[in-house]
Amino acid sequence: MSEIFSDSSTTVMATPTDHATTDANEVLPWVLTIHIILLFTSTVLIILSNVIVLLVFHFNKSLRDVTGIFIQSLACADLGVGIGCIFSIHSWFEEEWPYGERFCTFTGFTLSAVLIVSILNLLMLSIDRYIAVTRPLTYYSIMTRKKCYMCVAFVWVFSFTAFLPTLSGMGNYWYNYYTFECAFEWERNSIFSTLLVGLVVLPAFSVSGFCYYHILKTCWAHKKQIHQVKSYFSGQESNESSRVRHEGNLAKMFLVVVSGFYITWFPLLTVKILKGFVNINIPPSVYFFSTWLGEFNSFINCIVYSIGHKSFREYFHKMVSAGWTEVAKKFWNRDQRRQDQKKRKRPSISPMMANESRV
Repeated sequence: MSEIFSDSSTTVMATPTDHATTDANEVLPWVLTIHIILLFTSTVLIILSNVIVLLVFHFNKSLRDVTGIFIQSLACADLGVGIGCIFSIHSWFEEEWPYGERFCTFTGFTLSAVLIVSILNLLMLSIDRYIAVTRPLTYYSIMTRKKCYMCVAFVWVFSFTAFLPTLSGMGNYWYNYYTFECAFEWERNSIFSTLLVGLVVLPAFSVSGFCYYHILKTCWAHKKQIHQVKSYFSGQESNESSRVRHEGNLAKMFLVVVSGFYITWFPLLTVKILKGFVNINIPPSVYFFSTWLGEFNSFINCIVYSIGHKSFREYFHKMVSAGWTEVAKKFWNRDQRRQDQKKRKRPSISPMMANESRV
């Protein structure tokens, strides 16, 4: 493995500057301050939110279904983005990449791979919701836990394998002074970037769009049928209608998640295209904010779950309440122990000594 992540002179480049932009010192100090505040805030939010998502879906048995497995896989990828941002914060304080070229390559390789993991996980969630809504009777026979785990394993193995050619001369990694991170230089590796976008990103986006188009179409048809049934049975709702509505609400929530992902990453994709194919000089702040917006998407999912997922919201509330209760108990028990210790330290007065003192 050490041979793969070798020095730039052999297999991988980790250049310290952006060759197509101006020097980082030309960025105003107050702008850099805003950059690091945004980066630090988003890093904390990304890590905390995805740890919460993993804890909620792990400890709540009702969420340990096929959909929950895909969500946990997506949260792991988002957590990887947050951990990678920690090194970016340190590099900002050092005003350079302090970990060496090999770790720069490793960091850029990992962040690029988890981005593809997120795209493919969102694709799996789209297919999962498509089957749940359009084929409800055969859903549990099609989407079994075994198949789900196999899909998740394929997503992670494929994503990291796809970037192995970049470690063998088909690409290079470099430290970007404006985003404070090591990343794959997409715009200077047009062949690999075009292949990846054409074979992975665009098909995943197209299939997700196809799935949600038919999901919304099916949900609209079910809504009209439910309205007709309720008019015949005086507003009573059957279990089947309730289940269809629940699956439809979940599908709409994940539509927001998928849409948010592509919307937040679209500015960076535009920047890379303009820089790589049109050779336009990109202002440092535009470069930073487009990258930051894409990474900030790793936090947004937790907010979407909190708003649109009732079971997630309820269990998260219980977990927070239980946590505060435990903290309060610990403080209460600590105060009680202190009071007991003070009582034990007080000298006891015997009845004989009390009588002598009265005399």
